[in-house]
Amino acid sequence: MQLLLAATLQAPAEGEALWQAGKRLEALDAMAAELTVRPEDRVLRLRLVERELELSRFQGALAHARPLGPAGRGAIGRALYFLGRYAEALEYLSRDQADEVLLAVESLRALGRIAEADSLLPRVRGLWGSEHPAYRLLKGRKLLREGDGPGAALEFEAVLARAPLEAEAHFGLGRALLASGKRAAALAQLERHRRLMPLLDRLDFARHGLALAPGGPANQAALGDALRALLDFDMRLKQTGLPGEARAAYARAFAGARGADLVPIALRAARFEVEVLDRPDLGLALLEEALLRHEAVRLRVRAADLCGTLAEYARARAHLETALHARPSDQSIQQRLAELNRAKEVK
Repeated sequence: MQLLLAATLQAPAEGEALWQAGKRLEALDAMAAELTVRPEDRVLRLRLVERELELSRFQGALAHARPLGPAGRGAIGRALYFLGRYAEALEYLSRDQADEVLLAVESLRALGRIAEADSLLPRVRGLWGSEHPAYRLLKGRKLLREGDGPGAALEFEAVLARAPLEAEAHFGLGRALLASGKRAAALAQLERHRRLMPLLDRLDFARHGLALAPGGPANQAALGDALRALLDFDMRLKQTGLPGEARAAYARAFAGARGADLVPIALRAARFEVEVLDRPDLGLALLEEALLRHEAVRLRVRAADLCGTLAEYARARAHLETALHARPSDQSIQQRLAELNRAKEVK
């Protein structure tokens, strides 16, 4: 964001309009075309470079940042780092910028220059603070290399207390426990790391898809699903911002979906409310709102189930009778109606 904040003027209308409309790749093409006409426009160049970095278009960012001189050094360093050109990246990454010094540490580590990487720890501490997960992760890594398993474990545990999805801290904790002689706990922690990794990959994929096409309901729902999978993995994450982020993603997907595409999204959003947040009333409200926009038997049946959970028997019957009218020979709907009648009699 530093480059973007430096751009005080508006980018060309076409490229910015496309970007705001969610047509991200078309926006980059439009900005690049404008830049060929006005190569001296630093505001446009700065904005284009930042957008390219955001969408992982590192080669483009590198090419467009070079003419910026000192103002483009950070962008060049980041692009080179993510292209795996670590030695070159080190020439551009500032040791005075918090984000860039971390990339410098990782570049040195990738090059096997561990002592140099460790020498930057005081700098990381000064920029991030001694309690920040970024610093404590590096400190734990160093302690583990030095053979201090218990000390490293304390650092990795501190990281996970504040950043529970930090993959390296999960793996590091497993190794630290193993180095401390706690084999059973270590193996359990390493297994936890193994199960977590594909969930984080799924989340990264969903975020990348959303960055490319933020207006797509399917991409919004995919983000909600990825976040929900992490909450299923560890319900303690309900105490973080993940539930709110997942709910917001489902809400955007729900608002943008049309016709039959609304049905699976509404069902998933309702399940999230019921199964993760324990709010069957809100799940039911979602389904009934969806039914106002698109009639579907699946929505009716699920709405009836939630009505039964809430002891709203008349409301449940209305949904099931409407569903049965659409599918008069559907035995599962007939069975639900019979069960509903029995439940009403018991009550």
